[in-house]
Amino acid sequence: GNHKKDFNLLISTVEDEGSFIFAQTNSSFSSEELSLNDAKSILLQYIDLFVSNHKSFDKESMLKIYFNKFNEFYDDSDLFKKQVGIAFGDLFITCPTLNFAKQLYESDSSTINVYQWFYKAKLGQLKDLCTKWSGTCHTDELYPLFGKPFEYRQQYHNREREISQEIIDFIKSFIRTG
Repeated sequence: GNHKKDFNLLISTVEDEGSFIFAQTNSSFSSEELSLNDAKSILLQYIDLFVSNHKSFDKESMLKIYFNKFNEFYDDSDLFKKQVGIAFGDLFITCPTLNFAKQLYESDSSTINVYQWFYKAKLGQLKDLCTKWSGTCHTDELYPLFGKPFEYRQQYHNREREISQEIIDFIKSFIRTG
C-alpha cells in the first residue's frame, strides 16, 4: 500500500504462461504421448510440488475447469499438454499477476487505473520458450512489443508485423493518454 497514487498500470498476460516450465524441466514431457488422465496426474503432481498449502487446494475444481471440455478418445496428446501448461501458468503466473493488479486497484480505485493486455497470437516460427504443442507462451508478447518482426523481417510473417505495429501504437497511446 506504500506506493504512488494517480497512475495507470498495464499488465500483460499470455494464453499459456506455463508450458515452458514443463518443456524446460521435463524433457520427456514434450516427446511422450499423454492421455487425458496422464495430463491431470502431471498437473496434480506439480501442484503438490509447488503449492505449499496444496492439501487445502481445491484440485477437483481445477481439473474440472481445465479438462472437462476434452474427450479422451477424440482429442490428442498435444491438446492435453497445452492444457496442463495453461492451468499451471494460470496458477503460478497469471492469477498472481491479476491478483496483484486487483489489490493495487482496490487500494485506491479513484486514482489508480489497471488495464490488462492479453496476448494470444501464435504465428510463424517458434519463439525461444515455446514448443510446437504449447499455446502462446510466456514472453511471446515481448517480440512484437519491441518490434522484432521489423528488425528480423525474414523470421516473421506479415501478420506478425501488423500485430507488432498495432501493439506499438497501442503502447504509445497508453503512455501518452493512459
